[in-house]
Amino acid sequence: MDGRRSLVESLETLRTASVCWAVGGAGQPVVDAAVDALVAGHDTPMLRVLAGAARADADHETSELGPRLFEELGMAIHPRWSESAYLDWARLLVGEYMAGERSASSLAGELGAAGLSQYDGPLREWADVCDLYGLAESGVYGLRAEVEREIRELAAQLLDDQTAV
Repeated sequence: MDGRRSLVESLETLRTASVCWAVGGAGQPVVDAAVDALVAGHDTPMLRVLAGAARADADHETSELGPRLFEELGMAIHPRWSESAYLDWARLLVGEYMAGERSASSLAGELGAAGLSQYDGPLREWADVCDLYGLAESGVYGLRAEVEREIRELAAQLLDDQTAV
C-alpha cells in the first residue's frame, strides 16, 4: 500500500470517532475521519459534505450532518448522550482493554469519570467497579487483583451481550 489507510481501517476510525462524539466528544475527529475515508476511496454525498467542514464549524457540522452520514453509511451510532451511546462507548473502551491496548486503570478511570452511576444494568455495574478500582488504587481497598478480575469478567460480559441497554 502507498501509505494510505485501507477503506476498512478508515471506516472503523470513522465509527470510533462517531461513537466518542455520541457521548459528548468533539466533532473534529469525526470530520478528520470523514476526510480519511474519502482519501481511502469511500465516497458518499454526506461524507463529502462533512469532510469539507471548517475546523471552527466541526462540532456544529457533526451535530447537524453526523446522524445523516451515519444513516447513509449504515452505521448504528446512537443518539448523542443516550444510554445506548454510552453503552457502545463502554464496549469500545472494553474492546481496547481486552485487546491489551488499554490498562485496567485507564479503563476504570475513563469509565469512572463518565457519570455512569445514573444508569441501571451494565453501565451501573461499571460505575460500581470503577469506584472500587479507585479505592483499590488509593490503597483503601486492599484487593486490587480481585477488582481487576471483576473488571475482566464485566468486560467479557459486556462484549458478549451486544444487545444490553
